[in-house]
Amino acid sequence: KGLPSKKTTELTKREEEVMMQIAQGKSLKEIAELLFISVKTVETHKMHMQDKLGLTNTAQLVKYAIEHDLIEVKMKKSE
Repeated sequence: KGLPSKKTTELTKREEEVMMQIAQGKSLKEIAELLFISVKTVETHKMHMQDKLGLTNTAQLVKYAIEHDLIEVKMKKSE
C-alpha cells in the first residue's frame, strides 16, 4: 500500500477504524454499536479526523480513505 502520508499517520488507530466504517457506509449508530462506544464518541472521532485532515464533510472523508488505501474499492465489471 506504499508509505502513509504524514496526515494519515496523525490519525489514531481508533480514528482509522471509524473512518473505515464510515467509508463502508455504516451509520454513526452502527459504528458505535460495532466498536462498543457511544454515538457521541464516534461523532468526536469523525470531527477530529476532519480537523486533522482539513476536510469538511463525510464525502471528503470517504474520498480520503480511498485515495490513501485505507479501504478497498471493488469495481463491478460491466457486462
